[in-house]
Amino acid sequence: MTSSIHPAGPDGRIDDARWRAVLARDPRADGTFVYAVKTTGIYCRPVCPARRPRRSNVTTFEAARAAAERGYRACRLCRPDAGGDDAAHGMAAIRPAAVLFADVKGFSKLASTMSPVAALALAMALQGRLADAVRAHGGAVHKLLGDGLMAVFGVERSRASDAARALDAALAMRTSLADWNGGADAGQHNPGVEAGVPERRGPARVPERRREGREPREHL
Repeated sequence: MTSSIHPAGPDGRIDDARWRAVLARDPRADGTFVYAVKTTGIYCRPVCPARRPRRSNVTTFEAARAAAERGYRACRLCRPDAGGDDAAHGMAAIRPAAVLFADVKGFSKLASTMSPVAALALAMALQGRLADAVRAHGGAVHKLLGDGLMAVFGVERSRASDAARALDAALAMRTSLADWNGGADAGQHNPGVEAGVPERRGPARVPERRREGREPREHL
């Protein structure tokens, strides 16, 4: 009787980085691939609590459904076929990215003198300036945070310029808020605020593709 299990996945044998992730049960790798064991016919998530197989018997797939199509069965311990988010379906990847957090310093003091409606309108206006600076330099706004935001550079493809573009966006934010302070756009003086923009670069877990009508989501 011939087995329906293909002897190797599309990537062949597991590479060093993925094997280290499997050995460490690294949560950062969860959702970026599944590994299959040729001797058992089962595929698992990198964080599976089951006993680790021999490396020579392991192959990898980018998504759970790809492993299933090759005849492998889902592990009952880690349930790689369960869930509905990007990671559960192998739509995420780990790659370098630059992450920028920006907040408006002085906003809380200023907002305390305003009505709630006016304070909200101001927060939205200032966040709009920060977001414009991010998008002008090729970044993506990941989420809005009170009077600030979180942005990522390198969502769809990592580039050597990601960190430099994040820094350029930070400088543009400072310039934009300085213009607002001086009334360059409104034609009047506004109470002083400034941008606090720490930036970090490192590995990020990001979706391989966008969902229609939604901003890309990052898993850092």
